[in-house]
Amino acid sequence: MKKKVLKVSSALFALLLAACLILPGMFGLGTESAGSLKRVAVVFNGDSQTARGFSWYTEEAGDSAVRLGKRSNLSDAVLYLGEAGKKFRGDYVHKVLAEGLEPGTRYYYQVGSVGAGSWSETGSFVTAPAAGSGFTFLSVTDTQSGNLTDYERAAAVLDQAFAEFPETAFVTHQGDFVDSCTDEQWDWYFQAFQRTHLRTTFAPAAGNYENSFTWLQGWFHSQFNLSDQSGGSTITGIYYSFDYENAHFAVLNTNDLYPMSQQQINWLKNDMNRSAADWKIVLLHRSLYSAGNHSNGADAILLRNRLLPVLEELHVDLVLGGHDHMYLRTKPTRGGAAEADLTYTPEGDLLDPQGIVHVINNAAGPKQYAVNNSAPEEVLACAALCLQPGLPVFSAIRIEGDTLRYSAYTVDADNGSQLTEMDTFGIRKTVRGQATPDYVDLPTGAAENMLTNFLNMLYHLARLAAEYIGMAPKLIAKEILDFLV
Repeated sequence: MKKKVLKVSSALFALLLAACLILPGMFGLGTESAGSLKRVAVVFNGDSQTARGFSWYTEEAGDSAVRLGKRSNLSDAVLYLGEAGKKFRGDYVHKVLAEGLEPGTRYYYQVGSVGAGSWSETGSFVTAPAAGSGFTFLSVTDTQSGNLTDYERAAAVLDQAFAEFPETAFVTHQGDFVDSCTDEQWDWYFQAFQRTHLRTTFAPAAGNYENSFTWLQGWFHSQFNLSDQSGGSTITGIYYSFDYENAHFAVLNTNDLYPMSQQQINWLKNDMNRSAADWKIVLLHRSLYSAGNHSNGADAILLRNRLLPVLEELHVDLVLGGHDHMYLRTKPTRGGAAEADLTYTPEGDLLDPQGIVHVINNAAGPKQYAVNNSAPEEVLACAALCLQPGLPVFSAIRIEGDTLRYSAYTVDADNGSQLTEMDTFGIRKTVRGQATPDYVDLPTGAAENMLTNFLNMLYHLARLAAEYIGMAPKLIAKEILDFLV
């Protein structure tokens, strides 16, 4: 008798679950956001071909569920469950990891609660193909603002980007989503950018304002369902990586500074040395090559001293950054100088450069900095293009086999969102990527790197002080010269 009751109960539960999944999709029920459901985001978490991380917020406690299918009406949806939402600053953060997806497939989804029967609007994304023929991604940074209107103007930049590049596979954001890391500003950001988050996958990097004075609360980690692949702290941000077709992306946390911890440096070395990808790209917030307000800042100098040799050792091709709210693209750089004797293809693309191209993408938001004429000479000498366009910027990067093509565009919202290409370059590589043979992983734990971190701090702060002492007379002389001229 008990077995019959259990069978009947199981059958009823299965029918109820099926009704929750299928009926709303068939009849358009439950497709509007529940009143308190907000901040929906899909990010890379695990294998880009088969997994995605989902996150969202609610005002009320409840279960965390994602229904995911290949049909836009979700009539074929499969249910993925996570832990119940955890409270963070008055709201509940929900995270679900969906794995076992099919490569190269467009999926539709809704996030919400089975118990409450409330679901978000329908979003979609495309998983990375198992063997691709090329892909395009968009890059923006520094959307930060102090009011909803300016966030909406920044969101319109990506609207124009998608209109121009509808085939976009994902979006990278190099940090400073918000201006002062308050709940109100995160709500403004997601209110304005929700339509973009619902149409693609994001690869976010932690900015200094996602760290801010309230860093002990772990703001960035609470906004996105990212995997901390190193097992380290997520208080100031997260560093992680993912592959997409024949490219490998490492996303760094530049809030881990003064100087960057040995555990993050070791993780980056392990990560890159084990990758056989043809293209190696780094995303970060604080840029190593900067000619704006922060160009003489301690963070920029420390990062150049600390990180440049590592990136060059790892044969990184492209570094996309933010933070300084102006546009700067370097020539391929190596050893702190522009690479000499460059070779070009008949199409004008760089052919097998040995150096790294660094780009600051101005800002997608309203805050823009003038070019600092007192920026370090070694930075300005490496610049291929250095200017303040006076308009928000996005970049579109196309990787197709052995060729990478980069284009940057300004968007003029006051003139019908006019789109203008302001910069472009290409790289062609004839050497295939390969992992470092017999590589032995370096330690990535905080305890085992404690002594090294202490010694690095002494060395790099002493080096920074020496550079500032040597820099001061040059800066004073330049200020006098600028005044006289």
